[in-house]
Amino acid sequence: RQTLADAIGVLEGRAAFLSPVEKTFRRVAGLSDKVYIDLCDDRWRVIEVDAKGWRILDQSPVNFTRSKAMLALPEPRLGSVDYLRNLLNVSDQGWKLIAGWLLGCLNPDGPYPLLVLGGEQGTAKSTAAELIRNTLDPNSAPLRSVPRSVEELYIAAANSHCTCLDNVSKVTHPVSDALCRIATGAGQSTRKLYSDSDEHILNLCKPSLLNGIGDLLNNSDLI
Repeated sequence: RQTLADAIGVLEGRAAFLSPVEKTFRRVAGLSDKVYIDLCDDRWRVIEVDAKGWRILDQSPVNFTRSKAMLALPEPRLGSVDYLRNLLNVSDQGWKLIAGWLLGCLNPDGPYPLLVLGGEQGTAKSTAAELIRNTLDPNSAPLRSVPRSVEELYIAAANSHCTCLDNVSKVTHPVSDALCRIATGAGQSTRKLYSDSDEHILNLCKPSLLNGIGDLLNNSDLI
């Protein structure tokens, strides 16, 4: 065990001090004029998309990281996003907004629009939100409750590509401001440990989805 620990320590030191620093991504990345989507499968394959079409690569030219909650996307086949339309209880105009939001989520740089699903009780808002989320960023917990703090919201957003808040009854001013910052790109600093003064920075630009009954958005900047 000690020999193994020593070897791991040497490798970690080489990685930290003797290797070039490279950017990492979650689920979606951009390089030159191409977009890469992490399938999150055991083989670490990615989808490469460009103006000519898409293809599956066995080795990714960019570095992806994964959280424990992220799930694999199914291997893609030729089809149409309109297949999803028949599963959602939305109007034709609402479907255009959803399709546009899904396309916008594949923009590797942002900023991102905010998708809000509103309706009466029993109109399949949560079901629609889960289907939409799983189309591009499957997760073991696809629907989350509204975090109690801005820090929790940033942590949830940092561990996936898309944040989906379920059964939202009210968006407080701090959470509203945080959603705006996450959509356009901004950082949040916290202490690494409660016993020291070092900062841990979360710099994010991610899409978000909310659903609930009634008018969820009250703050003009979020609207």
